[in-house]
Amino acid sequence: DLDQTLFDILESELAASSRFGQTIRAVSLSELDSKLHGMRDHEVIVLQPHINSIRWFVPNYKEHERAWSRAALFGGLIGAFTYGSTKVDMEGITEVSIKYSHPKSGRVAQRTYTQKTVENVTLLDTDSYDRRRKRIEASVRSVMKDIRADLDTVLQELSR
Repeated sequence: DLDQTLFDILESELAASSRFGQTIRAVSLSELDSKLHGMRDHEVIVLQPHINSIRWFVPNYKEHERAWSRAALFGGLIGAFTYGSTKVDMEGITEVSIKYSHPKSGRVAQRTYTQKTVENVTLLDTDSYDRRRKRIEASVRSVMKDIRADLDTVLQELSR
């Protein structure tokens, strides 16, 4: 699940950032409330991340598809495989939104982060399951750069 991937990466990044003493994952607000019980004296920031979209595409894919078909028609399997080994740029656009909230003050900040990624792959690799999974993870990690860069600003905004 995409949001689970986002949670995993976000949790590991936040834990490594040294800005937070502890990260707690909760599926619902009631679960979060029970996990925060006893932490009332600590500074708590709640993050609610969501992947709005992840799109990966090969620009001009239809042209490549037609050329691939012609290569297969005139060159058989060897022609199709040879053309399928052609490198193309595959573009990815990822959009993640995060709602940050500070329970003590009631302050909330909403941010949306968008990142474009380009990967050079063979046509044969554009649809493989393993590559898709790696692309999704790479997409989320690329958005993390923007989240890390924005984190101090958000934390200051929430603590005013």
